[in-house]
Amino acid sequence: MRQKRKSNPIVKVQLLVILTVLMASSCVYYAVYTLFDNAIMNDIRERAGNLKGYVQDAITTKTFEDNKGAAFDETRRALGQFREIAYIRHLYIATADSAGGVSIVMDSIYGGAEYALDEETELDLRLCLELGEVVHSRGIYHTEWGSVYAIYWPVFSQQGAILGAVGMEFDVTSIYQSYRQALVYSMTISGGLIVLFCLAAYLSLHKMQEPYYKKLAYTDYLTGLENRMAFEQRLLECEALVSEKKTVTFMVFDLNNLKTVNDTLGHKAGDIYIKNTALTIAEMLKGRGEVYRIGGDEFAAILVDCGEQQVTSLLDALRNEKRHVVKNIPFSCASGSATFRLGVDSNLRDVIERADNDMYGEKKRQKGEEEIR
Repeated sequence: MRQKRKSNPIVKVQLLVILTVLMASSCVYYAVYTLFDNAIMNDIRERAGNLKGYVQDAITTKTFEDNKGAAFDETRRALGQFREIAYIRHLYIATADSAGGVSIVMDSIYGGAEYALDEETELDLRLCLELGEVVHSRGIYHTEWGSVYAIYWPVFSQQGAILGAVGMEFDVTSIYQSYRQALVYSMTISGGLIVLFCLAAYLSLHKMQEPYYKKLAYTDYLTGLENRMAFEQRLLECEALVSEKKTVTFMVFDLNNLKTVNDTLGHKAGDIYIKNTALTIAEMLKGRGEVYRIGGDEFAAILVDCGEQQVTSLLDALRNEKRHVVKNIPFSCASGSATFRLGVDSNLRDVIERADNDMYGEKKRQKGEEEIR
């Protein structure tokens, strides 16, 4: 079976940052939209509420009965004054006609002349007359003279019968233009923030990918130590150290008993054996040099400016280490070392070869000791 590819955590962080910025920008846009929308609606409703009582007091039953009479004219003049005081675009009275439609019976501008209503206005007025409740237009609608928001109030007789409805159409052209501009600005700012933060997130996290992948490429998956590639890279750096007269020592290690562990306990136990043995070596050399896994059960360490006595002590400590690394199997490895010597070694590869020979010599001695036992 093919293993599923693990998702890159850097990509997850990038997506999380981008989504966060998108959500934050959307919230900014929605907040501006909501605030302006509420500001317009609340302002109009407050103005309409303040005027409602005066308008209803000016309308009487005679207003509807005495068409073109004194009561009618008095009401129309009052509506005209109210319209100018409250800055209302249109202020009129409507009633249901015999055909089931709605007719304007009085307009503060056009007097008693009837004129055709648009479909949306007629629908709202009919709803107001049928329900006897205040009806607000479903939003700002646009006419040839500007943007309008309307509120419709029912007018009742003293007996509670619906006589008609008062229509208040507020001119919100300037407010609506400011509202549109604010939305454009908020969209521009939100869009700019999205681009800016997403770009910053991408660039910053993209740079983080380089050390992430570099570490991944130079790390051994099983033990967590650095791998053969990292070892070769370190060799190049050590060439410069040698030219500076630094002491460079190589230690090599070959694990014992791995085949026995695999055959008796299984390969999973063998992996644990490799890992724990490697970590034991790294622990004992901590502060002296880095340990690298350069093969299946082969490890190497590079020590800089470490004295011969220190190297000998470290190797002796490793030979005497007997802690169990998996079940009842004790730590055991063959080791060897060599230090670069001018006149003996032409390059660092010669040093590694001498360390290998030293390690193989110890491995033979260990096998000879086991045969004697």
